[in-house]
This record gives sequence, C-alpha cells and structure tokens, in this order.
Amino acid sequence: TLNERFWSPGGNENIKPEESIHLEIGINKQTKLWGIKNHVYITPTKNLVVWLPAANNVVVPHNLSSKYTLLCGNEFSANQTLINKKWRWVIIESYHLNFARASWIDFGQQEQLPYVPLHRASIEIRVLYKSFTLWYLHQYQSARNTDFSNLEKLNWYTLGNLVFQWDYKQFTTGLHLNNLYNVQYQLMAVRPMPGFNAQINFTYHLIYKK
Repeated sequence: TLNERFWSPGGNENIKPEESIHLEIGINKQTKLWGIKNHVYITPTKNLVVWLPAANNVVVPHNLSSKYTLLCGNEFSANQTLINKKWRWVIIESYHLNFARASWIDFGQQEQLPYVPLHRASIEIRVLYKSFTLWYLHQYQSARNTDFSNLEKLNWYTLGNLVFQWDYKQFTTGLHLNNLYNVQYQLMAVRPMPGFNAQINFTYHLIYKK
C-alpha cells in the first residue's frame, strides 16, 4: 500500500506485495432468535509485511521472508436476540485465536510473529426501541511482540465504545463515544492511539425512483 512504500518517516519503497492462499472451513447457523458461527482457517503467506522498530523511534515495514510463513486460527461468534413488545436486545460474542509462525518447521516451538495478537475477543450489546438504537462494544486484544527477540511487547488492552443512533425515514444521526475508559494503548510501537473521543455522524440516504 502507499503507507508501506511512502510513509514519512519510515516508508520502504523496496517492499514487495504479499502473496497468500486462504483455505477456510466452517459452520454457520442462524435463526430468528440465535445464531452461531465457527470457522477454522489456514493462510500460507509469502513476503509477509511486518513493521519493525528502527532508530529514532521510527518503525519501518519489512518483508518477513521470501519463504511462506503460516497463519492459522479459529474464529467463533454467537448471537442471541430477545424481543419484548417494542424492545429488542441483541447480544453478540466473538473470540478469535490466531497462530502466526515464521515457517512450517517446528511450528509448535516458534514464537508468535510480531504484531499478530494470539487472542482477540469482543462482546456487543444492542438495545433497539422504535427508531432508536443504543449499543455498547467491548473489545480485548492480547499482548503482541514488536520484534523477533520476543522481548519487546505492546501491552494487552481492552476498549469500550458506546453509540446512540436515531433513524428517521432517510435520515440517520448518531453520537459515538470512543475509548470510554481513556485507555492508553498502541497498535504499533511509538504510535499511541487516541484517548477518549467523541464524534457525531449525520447521514441522509438519497432514494432514486424511476
């Protein structure tokens, strides 16, 4: 992408594009009141791109290897719906286990690749009443390595987001309260993410009829 090639400071114009094969098998079941999904996948990837720390607090993208690395894991999610007259409650849980190793050999003995969290989980609760929606999303992400020594790590974190939304005909407005607990976290080394912040969205849907 343009970020990998030309980000300043830290771009790498010699970066090669990733190549991968994705194989996935799973089961899905959805009814009016509940649903379940479980998928197992394997993704051999050539020229995997990782951002690694360099001098002066700069991170630079590198191709991990011209050989195939291996990513495999399991994605599980479930949802339940409760309906009571004009109210509707929707609860969604998900868990993602992702193994990432530098090669196929000695898979179980190798450390997790940089910037790939082993565990991710979330729970989402939505409350709907007429044209109003309130939902809360809580996310967890485990610690991540930032280099191949596996000595430097980014800490695990949890985030909470809250959204109020009102839909009226073709008009939608919403108030988003992000990072409710003002968590100090980083997705990439030396690049802190925003603390608590809010945004207001207005959307108007144009409908064209012939």
